[in-house]
Amino acid sequence: MALAMAIAMAIVAGSATASAATGFPVEFPLVEGSTPVAIAAGPDGNSWTADGASNTISRVGPAGATAAFIVPTPGSMPAGIAAGPDGAMWFTGRAANRIARITMTGAITEFALPAAGAAPTGITAGADGRMYAAAVGGIVTVAMDGSIGLVGLPPGSRPEQVALIDGQVWYASPDTDEVGRVSGGTVQSTRLASGGRPYGIAQAPGGGAWVTLPGGNALLRLGADLQPVGRFQIHSGQALPVAVQTGADGNAWVTLAGIGSLARVTSGVVPESTSPPTVIVASAPGRPAVSELGALVPGMILAADPGAWSYIPVGYMYEWQRCASEDVASCRRVADPSGPVGVTGAAGSSYAVSTADLGLRLRIVVRAASLAGPGGAAASSLSPPVAIGPAAGSIRPLSARAEIGGQVSAILLGPADHPRGRPGRYRVAFTSPRALGTVAFRWRNGDRQAVVENVLVVSGRAACTWTPPSNWPGGRTTVTADFRPAAGTAFTAARMRRTLSIR
Repeated sequence: MALAMAIAMAIVAGSATASAATGFPVEFPLVEGSTPVAIAAGPDGNSWTADGASNTISRVGPAGATAAFIVPTPGSMPAGIAAGPDGAMWFTGRAANRIARITMTGAITEFALPAAGAAPTGITAGADGRMYAAAVGGIVTVAMDGSIGLVGLPPGSRPEQVALIDGQVWYASPDTDEVGRVSGGTVQSTRLASGGRPYGIAQAPGGGAWVTLPGGNALLRLGADLQPVGRFQIHSGQALPVAVQTGADGNAWVTLAGIGSLARVTSGVVPESTSPPTVIVASAPGRPAVSELGALVPGMILAADPGAWSYIPVGYMYEWQRCASEDVASCRRVADPSGPVGVTGAAGSSYAVSTADLGLRLRIVVRAASLAGPGGAAASSLSPPVAIGPAAGSIRPLSARAEIGGQVSAILLGPADHPRGRPGRYRVAFTSPRALGTVAFRWRNGDRQAVVENVLVVSGRAACTWTPPSNWPGGRTTVTADFRPAAGTAFTAARMRRTLSIR
């Protein structure tokens, strides 16, 4: 309890606002009579749903634009949908005994299954470039050219859902209380306790699978050996857990069909840094704009970008450090120079450079926390030494700022010089975590153009990585970021632009 309290107190105030923003519900109506039963993310940045009642596949954009495509076979009853390796979505037609492919523009091609009554349901992409669908009699495989195969399962197996887990296709068969996996055409399976009726299945963090047990009103976690390693009982009676997915926060999210609710089961994972934090100059004497970290002088206000983490954190802990040299062993906490290096408290994400910093280098150390606790610490690179007096021309403008309403600004950040063939991180930082929507990044040099669309704004940031091709023209390149607010919010669209040098 004491550790949990310490973690909670160390998380910087404001994370509650971020949680409220990410939980803001907006509804987007589909075609009349729809009862969507499956959803999957598409390679185009849209969400795609399968709807058995209206016999349609719907496409829903991040801002809420919807389009519905009627399945050619009447009464097909789409039951599952997943993105394929060919850039299209694949779905099952349970009543029509078909598996079908739909392009991003809505063109549908159907493939009839040779065995009558297969009634395919769940579908997933395999690691071998084929689609795998749960069906009566086994697992149906479909190659990208439409050729169909079948992987037989133990007698009586009737899988309902399949998922790619640890590079292999796993299945759940409620009628036989069985969970298994297909590897190289061979099948391994295990029988669970009778009456659990395993149904939904998904990858668990760190390996193994989450499996819902509608008959046991529980969520089960299986290890890589197919054996149970944890069982989590749903407290509400008749909850009927059905579908499960590992969320961006690393936890299991379960649909409770019996009571119309969603449950979260914490997995114990903590965020780990995948891109280190950075420090920018938020303001400086005579220079109120956000700038690249050049020479530092007293009076500047620094701001920390926490970087990217393996799972969406619930909050961050910040610690500013002074370093006597380029050796990080010389770094000491600003708040307590005699203390050891490491995040021990919430110092805040901004810092005012003072005369006490003269001759020293600065950096930020960040630790992100999940519901299970804090992850490992990540540190920014060291700043140049703090100088005496203003350093004219030492700060190069790095960003373009735009107002999006509600006293919220959006700021485009990225490298000033970008070598060909090397990845660079570009991001739009918002001055409030309330900002919701997507960002499209576009790089242009003459008639050459590169685009990254539909980057989702999460906790006040939208980031992507771009690598200039080896044949990209050298010299000046313009990068543009277009912010598109989510429907139902008070924010307005905005465009930010700046230039960089390709070399």
